[in-house]
Amino acid sequence: QGVHTYTGPTRVMAGVLELDGAASISSSTTLQIDAGAKMVATNRIPTLHLVSGQTLKGEGTFEGGLIADSGSTVAPGASPGILNVSGNWQLDAGSVFSVELNGYLAGTDYDQLLFNNNTLTLNNPTLNIALGFAPSYGDMFTIVSGLGATAVGTFAGLPDGALVTNNFSGTDYVMEISYNDTAVDPNNDITLTVVPEPA
Repeated sequence: QGVHTYTGPTRVMAGVLELDGAASISSSTTLQIDAGAKMVATNRIPTLHLVSGQTLKGEGTFEGGLIADSGSTVAPGASPGILNVSGNWQLDAGSVFSVELNGYLAGTDYDQLLFNNNTLTLNNPTLNIALGFAPSYGDMFTIVSGLGATAVGTFAGLPDGALVTNNFSGTDYVMEISYNDTAVDPNNDITLTVVPEPA
């Protein structure tokens, strides 16, 4: 409980770190949840905000609601990995969702935000993709999974079916973003699929 004003990183290496009532660690620049550990904000009133300058990362579990403010970053994994979520999240304009794509297996080769049948609201946040290998046409990466319904909203400038170009080792690769396109994926997922570069 209470407001903590330290400015260093916060790393939950094991066990549970719970933010109760009006508890705050908004001056901490990095919040990292290691595999097997939890950060809990289910009893946080009001909903916990990830403030400008803060980054939430890791491979553990975040329980509770979260609003990512402009200037904040959500970066699943620890180069790379899966960040588990049990709560309703909102990513606002100016916030960044950052993912690494280094191979084909979620959690081992690329980052994923894995919800527990919850809601994700996208108020035009920025999607940042770091491509670390040469994918093939048709390869699909599920960067958000486990939603209870289709995500509300989209990433900034990326409506359903929009194309995103990323470069690896001097070659451009084009990916199509899908927000629960049942022709591509029957689940409430957000996916990136490598497609041929437009002529």
